[in-house]
Amino acid sequence: MKKNILAVMTCSLFSLFILSSCINWGTNPLVFNGSSTGDTLRVDTQASTFYKVKSVDLNKVRSDIADVDSVKFYNLTILIDSTSGTPAGTHLSGFMVAVNSLVTDTVVTLSGASVADFATERSIFDKTLPALKLNGAGVLHLFNAISLPTPPVVTFIMGASSDNTPLHFTVKIKVYGQIYTKPKN
Repeated sequence: MKKNILAVMTCSLFSLFILSSCINWGTNPLVFNGSSTGDTLRVDTQASTFYKVKSVDLNKVRSDIADVDSVKFYNLTILIDSTSGTPAGTHLSGFMVAVNSLVTDTVVTLSGASVADFATERSIFDKTLPALKLNGAGVLHLFNAISLPTPPVVTFIMGASSDNTPLHFTVKIKVYGQIYTKPKN
């Protein structure tokens, strides 16, 4: 019995030694999830339609982190704060477009989306939002833009029509990145 325990311990220690000699502890890059940037679009209109433009500097995703190696697009979220007087049952149909100096692409379209559906921050990838449709080219646009060594300012254009008036709400847009730092030498 003692020989078996000794054999298992010896084998375990030998395996640990082999594994630790193959791994460069402390030299692998760090990954930061959830670094974000964004802005708000304020809607105050007596009409049933609106059109708003807001620029977001994607470089701010990496602003607080040193030695950034690369950044990958992680998520885009939308929150609609309708506590300023727009009934939660209001529905919106419209679009959100992302524009930089080279590319213009629709990111999402809304088709009768309830303002209440976005009362909390919701991902554009949330499959429980049937009124929100993704456009692959627009998502790829954001993916490519945020991955650049110096990400551009992206202008978000949102236009929609509503089944209710007046409209008084704030749309909060957040772009999240996954940041990789440079490996230590």
